[in-house]
Amino acid sequence: MKLGATDFVRKPMTPKILRHAVTTALAKPRSTSAPLASPLGRTSAVPLIQIVTMNGFAILESEGDSLEPDERRFLVKSPSGGEHEVLVQIDEEVIAYVQRMTGRRLRGESSFWTTHAQQFLSDYLWREGKVPPTRKLTITDLDRDELPIAARWAERLVSQKS
Repeated sequence: MKLGATDFVRKPMTPKILRHAVTTALAKPRSTSAPLASPLGRTSAVPLIQIVTMNGFAILESEGDSLEPDERRFLVKSPSGGEHEVLVQIDEEVIAYVQRMTGRRLRGESSFWTTHAQQFLSDYLWREGKVPPTRKLTITDLDRDELPIAARWAERLVSQKS
């Protein structure tokens, strides 16, 4: 709610309840309040939350030291309020597999891998219900269904933070 949510939907949820919640949210005028302060200490007009899992974890891109091209760092806020930094590594074999199967190399810096790392972490949090104990995950395979997406992905590189 602090980040701008206007309502929440309780379980069990029906399509009618969801439609009502959406209709109500769209009917409310957008506030033009002051910019929000992010958990990373920055002020932003748009909240930095990239993904919120169905079991209440929030995943934000972390700002920190420069990473290797095949690494992504995320700040995970647990439903209980704890914050943990999690590193997701992309195995070079997975990058090579995409190249073999699609005929193009999506470098480790590609936004495709950032999106995939976010989804990988989100799936882990949903499945396990906790932050990885080692605060590190490694992507060691890629579903064949992702290959057409990789083949069409517009090459955008992740900016390297200093």
